[in-house]
Amino acid sequence: MNKLITLLVLLMIVSTAYAHQSSTSFISLQGNGDKTMAEWKVSISSVLTLLILDRNNDGNINWLEVKNQSNRFWQLLENNLVISGTNGQCLLSPPVNQSLAVEKILDKNYLLIQFSVNCTFNSIKNIDYHYFFKIDNDHKAIVSLADQDRASVHILSADNNRIQLAASSVN
Repeated sequence: MNKLITLLVLLMIVSTAYAHQSSTSFISLQGNGDKTMAEWKVSISSVLTLLILDRNNDGNINWLEVKNQSNRFWQLLENNLVISGTNGQCLLSPPVNQSLAVEKILDKNYLLIQFSVNCTFNSIKNIDYHYFFKIDNDHKAIVSLADQDRASVHILSADNNRIQLAASSVN
């Protein structure tokens, strides 16, 4: 039931955020026992302001051009998202195949980057996010945190780019 309520709240936030902003990204962390899986959905339009994806300069971006930039997308994530646990900074790791996908959210294309976090979900204390704020002060990140027992949604902005959690207290 908590996950359904969280999903409904998230959809309301997304609809409101979409109507008022040029740039929104989505981060989700899912705890499952001693594993923490995560994903980052970032609008391709915001990525285009930072990276050149059209490598052959034909005016079109194809999937091969996107896929060939997977290391650069990963660097964007690592440089802009820091997750800390009770024992210090958590290591963010891409899947073995660094799978990328494109997902459409409210008529915008988003790049989906999946990764794991080497801290247990319950030990996460801080999430710091810095992506795109220097370029777009209105950029927002909607962060959802969930495990089997609880879920929460947070909004990060240029003025509030950190989530502080007490260990084991995701509400």
